[in-house]
Amino acid sequence: MAPQAVQTQELQDIKLHARRAPGVAARVSAECVLPLPRRAAFELFAHPDNAAIFRGINRCTYRHVLWASSEAGRADGRQTVEVENESDWHFLWFKGSIRTRMVVHEDPAAGTIHVRLAPTGGNAPLQHLSALWKFEQGPTPSSCRLTIEEDVHPRGLPPLFFNAFRAMAALQIRKTFEDLHAEALRINAGQPSLPPYATVARKEIGWSPDDCSAAPTHGSCGAPGAGGSAADPSSVLAAAYEAESATSTGSSGGGGGPRASPRRDLLLRPGGLRSHPLGSLLDMACLNGVTGATLAAEVAAKAAAAAAAAAAAAAAPPAVSLPQRLYALLQKLWVVSNAALGAAPNAVAELEEMAVLV
Repeated sequence: MAPQAVQTQELQDIKLHARRAPGVAARVSAECVLPLPRRAAFELFAHPDNAAIFRGINRCTYRHVLWASSEAGRADGRQTVEVENESDWHFLWFKGSIRTRMVVHEDPAAGTIHVRLAPTGGNAPLQHLSALWKFEQGPTPSSCRLTIEEDVHPRGLPPLFFNAFRAMAALQIRKTFEDLHAEALRINAGQPSLPPYATVARKEIGWSPDDCSAAPTHGSCGAPGAGGSAADPSSVLAAAYEAESATSTGSSGGGGGPRASPRRDLLLRPGGLRSHPLGSLLDMACLNGVTGATLAAEVAAKAAAAAAAAAAAAAAPPAVSLPQRLYALLQKLWVVSNAALGAAPNAVAELEEMAVLV
């Protein structure tokens, strides 16, 4: 269902601040007030089909519910979902798409949505992404105060362009606020673009049970909430961090001498320990209903896969073809060009008019 036109009203009082922070190129803090009750605003943002209202998302290509509170005995709407969104890009006569896969934990009672870059999947040129969205009571009972704290760091972008990258990150948040506000006006006018959230909250997109047997990547492929060992998830994950880091440091050097501490190696990465590929699992370990046995099995599978990948890389480093290098370069140019256009929004409309003329 396409969004319908309603009487427009400007979104006022957006507070937005983007700055550099330790380990990340951009830390964005923003706040706005939406003309919707708190729960309705939460469900609008968490809606599986929200690509229809966001200008920055063309389509959702993957969605799988990893864990849900009802499976742990308390049906309060909490769930952890793996989502992949796809956005199209154009640069001169080149075009393509960028897929961003994230692990999202939704807690409607607390009014919070935690977002983190998924360990695998997607091709977005990002090294780190984490965000916390909060939905709180607004100035009136029929309004919601929406805030976000986001850390994002690009992959392969020279520091020279970090200022432009921050401008692009801030512009993306502003557009998200504006799109949510526009849909809130349509809802209040009785013309919603999306079906009721309750009917699609557990919607699966591009996932089937066969995916688990082919390439198990998450503990939810089994039976979440099922009985199992009471192993401490934190200790299991800590051991996995040490094992995987030791594997990577051991395969990178062939000479003798002291090796860097695996823990220290992780802490030196942008974003700290949580920027490690298993960071989203560490978040999931804090969720009620996720058993130690499930996490242990998942961690063991990831550690084995990491060791196999390291051995294969050491035996025969894969050659990067010219098309792959060109595609990587175009991704970087896409980031830089969009960031530059973000500093001059009028340029976007001018370029679109030129494209139509051509």
